[in-house]
Order: sequence, then C-alpha cells, then structure tokens
Amino acid sequence: MDIWKNLKDVVQVDNRHVSITNFVFILHSKVSVFLLLCFSILVTSRQYLGDPIDCSSSADIKSIADKYCWIHSTFTRGALISDGKWGYEVVEQEESEIAPGIRPSVEQDSPRVYHTYYQWVWLVLFLQAALFYIPYWSWKMCDRGRIKMLVSDLNMEVIMAIDDDKLLRQKEVILAYLTPNIGSHTRYATHFIICEILNCANVIAQIFVTDAFLNHSFSSYGLELFSLSQKHPYQRSDDLARVFPTVTACRIATGGVAFGTMEYDLLCVLPINILNEKIYIFLWFWFLGLAALSILNLCYRLVVVLFPALRRVMLQRRTRKSYTINTDDKFYLSYPDWFLLTTLAENLNPVVFSEILNGIQNNVDDDYDDDDSPSTLTAINKNENNDLLQ
Repeated sequence: MDIWKNLKDVVQVDNRHVSITNFVFILHSKVSVFLLLCFSILVTSRQYLGDPIDCSSSADIKSIADKYCWIHSTFTRGALISDGKWGYEVVEQEESEIAPGIRPSVEQDSPRVYHTYYQWVWLVLFLQAALFYIPYWSWKMCDRGRIKMLVSDLNMEVIMAIDDDKLLRQKEVILAYLTPNIGSHTRYATHFIICEILNCANVIAQIFVTDAFLNHSFSSYGLELFSLSQKHPYQRSDDLARVFPTVTACRIATGGVAFGTMEYDLLCVLPINILNEKIYIFLWFWFLGLAALSILNLCYRLVVVLFPALRRVMLQRRTRKSYTINTDDKFYLSYPDWFLLTTLAENLNPVVFSEILNGIQNNVDDDYDDDDSPSTLTAINKNENNDLLQ
C-alpha cells in the first residue's frame, strides 16, 4: 500500500543519507513520528473499516443499536475519587458485577461515567505525531541543506569510488567555507540546542496532555500493568479497565406519539479498546523512556558547552588514529565551531575529515603567523564565501 510506503520513507536507513541530528533527535523526529502515525492508522482502520462496537439488543432496534451507542457513547458506573479521577466502587459480591462498572442499576446507584474520548484516539495520535516533527522541521529550515552541500558525495563509506579530482574539489569547497567563517556559527549551534530543548519539553508535555485526555489515568498506566496478572479479567478495577473498558452499557430511548417512550438497557462490547489499551501501555513506557533520554542528552549538551577540553577529545576520536589535533591555543575552537565540525564528521570518512581538519589548522596557523586573530580572520571574508550556502 502506498500509505505504508510513505510511512517507511519517514525513517531513512540509506547509508548515504546526510545526517544533521543525533540519536536522541532521531528518536523524536523519526521513530516517534513513525510509531504514532502507525498507531493512528491502525486505530482509524479498526474504527471506520472494522467493527468497533457490538451491542446486544432485541430485533426491533438491532439495526440502529450499534450506530446509536457508538455515536452517543457508552457508559459504566463509577464514583468520583481524589484529584478529579474516578474509580469503581468495591462490591461485596463479585456476582453482582458483570464487568467493572457494569451491574444492575437502582435509583441510588453510582453516577454514569460516559466514555467518549476513545472516538478521538486516532486524531490525538496524529496531532502528537505532528508535534514531534515540528522541532525537526525547524532545524531543517535552519540548516537549509548546509551540511548536505558541504559533504556532497564524501559521506560514502568507500572513498576510493570517488574521482580524485572530485574529491579534491569537494574538500576545497569545505575549506573555502570553514576557514573564513570560524567563529560565525553561534546562531546555527544555538538553534540546534533550542530544538533539543523543544524535543524534551514536547515529550514531557505529551505525558501531561495524554494524562488529561485519558481522564488523569495515564500517569499510573504502566505501573498498573504489573498488578494485572493476579486479577481475574472481569474483576479488574485498574486504570486500564477504567480508561478503555471492553464491556460497557448503553441506554436507548425509543417510541412515538401514540405509544410513548420506551428505554432499552444494552450491553456493549468494544473490541477497539483492546487495541487502544495496548497502544497506550506502549506509549507510557516510550514517553517516559524518551523523556529520560532527552533530559540526559541536555545534561550532556551542557557539559560539552562548558568544557572545551572534552570537545577536543571528542573531536580527536572522530579522526583517523594516526592524526593528532594540535593542542596549541592558536587552534581554539568555540562550541559553535566544534558543533559544526562534529556534524560534518558524522557524514565523512575519518580519513577525509582528518585531512579537512588539518587543512583548517594549517590555514589558521598561517593567518596567525601574519599577526591575524581569529576575529580578524572572520571579519576579512565573513560574507565572501557565504554564497556557498545560498
């Protein structure tokens, strides 16, 4: 199907694909988007192409029962508890309940709790996928193909397959851009940090939004999973059964002018909630794990920004083993310059990257010998080679 082919294109695995992000960023912008879109499509297909609800009814209302109960929502009976949540009352005899919240009604019975949000699960999942993609889209707009233009075909693992003249010309293009623009990548690096912060803020916000959408039951969703194995399926009073009940009730009022009103209490089964339940169990672990990784990634980013020595060591590890970065203070790279170089290194063969790094180092050393400073070097031709990126 074309729709699955388009989804597959979201996660690119081509070795020649130019990378402008890191592993955690990919989990947000590609993996999370792919998963949420897949879940949205699964729920949509089950909801609109399958049979999301089955209600037991008499023959005279059989034709409308399922559609009526789906459109006007089904309910269970529960009781409000603390923090705006609701739960099922504990019954003395298990036989008095068919399923959690489903029992014979009396005048003083607990209030009805209507379940309407499961009809909107597909849309919420789709909107969440869009929100996960926004930081990546913003970063792509900032990069504007800069890294792709610089590395060109140099990101091929087998450099020998490239013509020597083409290889030399491409390295000259990189040096022609990097050398006069040392110290001018602050905005570029800052934008990436902002996007990483947005990724972290987004996944944390998604946890709270999902919790609100599921009637404040998502926060303890995964924890409830560990206690389910000891409970009978029909006596589950956990958050999973309350949020996405598989057995619910529905009341239909029918009648006319001559015969008055007649009410039917129906028992309904919601197969779609089995799928919804499994999806949100997975998302509980995924969101929490992704939030933890995002926070650790921001801590790593802070450490790298604060410690230049660490940046030098990390840059050294991306070169060939025989190459040694000059420790002279003349070749001091600020964090923005380091960030651009490491992004290039992600897409370059270590041998090629070492040669480019050596070329920059020699050019900077030559300019220092002419009594030029890095700031002067940047000012000389700051705009001269920027047309390479336009």
